[in-house]
This record gives sequence, structure tokens and C-alpha cells, in this order.
Amino acid sequence: MNQQIKYKNLILSILVIALGTAIIIFLFYPGKSELGPSFGIEAILLMVRYIAWIGGVIFLLLRLLNILPRLNLFYTLIGTLNILLVLFAFLLYILYHSSISWFQLFIINLLVGSLICIDIYLLENI
Repeated sequence: MNQQIKYKNLILSILVIALGTAIIIFLFYPGKSELGPSFGIEAILLMVRYIAWIGGVIFLLLRLLNILPRLNLFYTLIGTLNILLVLFAFLLYILYHSSISWFQLFIINLLVGSLICIDIYLLENI
């Protein structure tokens, strides 16, 4: 039963993130700024980055204090969001659309997302 809830939460999280991404791209690309057509999306990406890792740290603390259950959808959502942000930054770096310093901004998201995913999918007894 727990396995089904874990993977249901994961699928719902990915769908919510995909829907949010599609809405942001639809509303903000291409931008009409003098700074480039993707400036609005880049600004939103940086805001989401901060929201994701601060939210992840808060959820981890709530989880460590046993206030938040492991199988909470929002806990899975914030962990998945952090991991997908890192994958997106890595993809931009690999495709030569960003520098290594842009990718390094997302290292803390990797740490937070990894800790949340380890807690959800590998630790069973805590």
C-alpha cells in the first residue's frame, strides 16, 4: 500500500510541475523585454529555485520533528521539484545554453531534493 502511495504522489508531482511549467512558458515566452525573449522565464526560474530549496528545508525540518508524514503529497512535490530544477540546469549546461556558474547555483537544490527523495523512497523505519 505504501509503495502505491509513494509512486502515485511521484506521478502527481511530476504532472503538477509539468502543468506549471507549461503555464509559465505559455504566459511568459517570448518576452518583450530588451533583455531577451527568455528573460521572464529565467527570472521565474530563479524565484522558483529559492522557493523550492527554502520550502524543502522547511519540509525536511517538519519531517525530522515528526510533524509532517513521509507520504505527504507536498513533501514529494517539493523534493521532485528540487531534483527537476537540477536536471534542467544540468541540461542547459550540457547543451551550452548556460555556464558552469549557472549550474552551480542549483547544487543546494540537489542536496535538498536528494535528502527528501532518500527519506521518501529509501528510509522506511524513521
